[in-house]
Amino acid sequence: VRGLMDDGRSHIVAMTGSYFRGDAIPVLRPEDEEKFTRVTYTYYEQLNGYEHLKTLGIGYHFYRGQYYEALPEVLDLSKKTIIHIPHRGSGSATDDKYDEIDRVIDVIGTFVSKDDVTGFYSVKTDDGPVLKIADLVDPENQSRALDALRTIKSRDDVDMVIALGMAKEGFDWPYCEHALTVGYRGSLTEVIQIIGRATRDSDDKVHAQFTNLIPEPDTDRDNVVDA
Repeated sequence: VRGLMDDGRSHIVAMTGSYFRGDAIPVLRPEDEEKFTRVTYTYYEQLNGYEHLKTLGIGYHFYRGQYYEALPEVLDLSKKTIIHIPHRGSGSATDDKYDEIDRVIDVIGTFVSKDDVTGFYSVKTDDGPVLKIADLVDPENQSRALDALRTIKSRDDVDMVIALGMAKEGFDWPYCEHALTVGYRGSLTEVIQIIGRATRDSDDKVHAQFTNLIPEPDTDRDNVVDA
């Protein structure tokens, strides 16, 4: 890239999808960056150019005990949702990620069946509708579910995605309305990438929501709310 810049005959646009990357080694040296005209393009400027999606909500919700016990407080089953369960080893995670998936599904409703082609689960909610859920946590199910997600053509093809380390950067599901993330994330870059999963313009989608469900610190409640 520096060679192209020094050659003087190329027009170059450099982009990053987050406000800062935090790389150990910079992509460009400071003297190289100074040759560019800086442009910041925020989510809200992005929304202004959309036809359907007009608002974005970013919020935090605290819980005590196990996170899946608090899911009913923040999970709207009528919204197309990506749930990122906690990183392994984090304070929010349990010892068994597969058990966590079972518990999340129990919160949603009653397991009905698993599609042999897509790997999607059918789960009947207490209110009646049957939801199609893509499990990207189980390694034996990932490839089938990802292949099926890449061929989605309508809102009705899938209702929810449950993931661990996937469905972040580069994952495209335009119908996603809610990115629900459990536990503290490793960096602001990761948070920005997750929020971006819900900010695609799509029919019948006027609002996108990011919710971070995190354990409540062991301190005075007023201090927690203020923080």
